[in-house]
Amino acid sequence: MQRRYAIAGFFGLTGSVTIVIALSLETADIAPEWLVACLLVAAASETIRVSLWLSRDILKDRLLLMLLAGYSWLPIGLALLAFGKAFGSMLPESAALHGLAAGAVACSIHAVAARAVAQRSDRLRALPVDTWGFVLLWVAAALRVLAPAGSPCSAGVPAIWCLAWVVFLTRHGSVSLCFEAGVQRAEAAQPSSVSRRGKECDRSKNRRTMTTITEQSPT
Repeated sequence: MQRRYAIAGFFGLTGSVTIVIALSLETADIAPEWLVACLLVAAASETIRVSLWLSRDILKDRLLLMLLAGYSWLPIGLALLAFGKAFGSMLPESAALHGLAAGAVACSIHAVAARAVAQRSDRLRALPVDTWGFVLLWVAAALRVLAPAGSPCSAGVPAIWCLAWVVFLTRHGSVSLCFEAGVQRAEAAQPSSVSRRGKECDRSKNRRTMTTITEQSPT
């Protein structure tokens, strides 16, 4: 298993280097054929990396599966971007950009936030609301990339997208409010406990003082 992760790290480094080179070529607006080649190499490297991460443990853990599903949009978006630049008339470049933004970025944000919220509970697991919110977001990204413009599926993407973020905000907003309420209750209870401890200390000091006076008084 450690060897698989080491190989995945190598392909991750390869993908990162080729992405940097592709960004440099895009910025300089030179060698479009090399730009497409770098994007394809990056997409292939990230695809191998994701496949090496996949295991039974990840399939059993919905939090890890959401992270992997969100990250899988990176090689998909890179491949779409390469084909869009090579065959612009067949595949619009905007579809690839939505795959990277709505897919890789948005889904990864949702997955990381779900894991952060789960860490506050007793068990590190995703609730059904986390899973359904992520599924809605992933489906909205897929429809935005694949559905033809003007089709009923494309028209329904904004509604699915907004519903996914409503679920996200409801879930994480309620957790934040509960956390703040717990902090306020703890802060309100702290002075009373401190005062009780102070009174007990005063009583013990008074008892010791009376004992000392009694022992020192002449009989």
